[in-house]
Amino acid sequence: MSGYSAHADQSDLIRFVEGINPPPKEVHLIHGEAEAQNTLYKILQNYPNK
Repeated sequence: MSGYSAHADQSDLIRFVEGINPPPKEVHLIHGEAEAQNTLYKILQNYPNK
């Protein structure tokens, strides 16, 4: 990982995960509001099978 901003929005984080090759087996969501984490979790559940 070359780096990322603590201020990345949801679409930036999704693009970041999509750019990892090979795809990660796990993604840990440890910062942010619970509702935002849950939304991102639901989106990433289908990754990489989009």
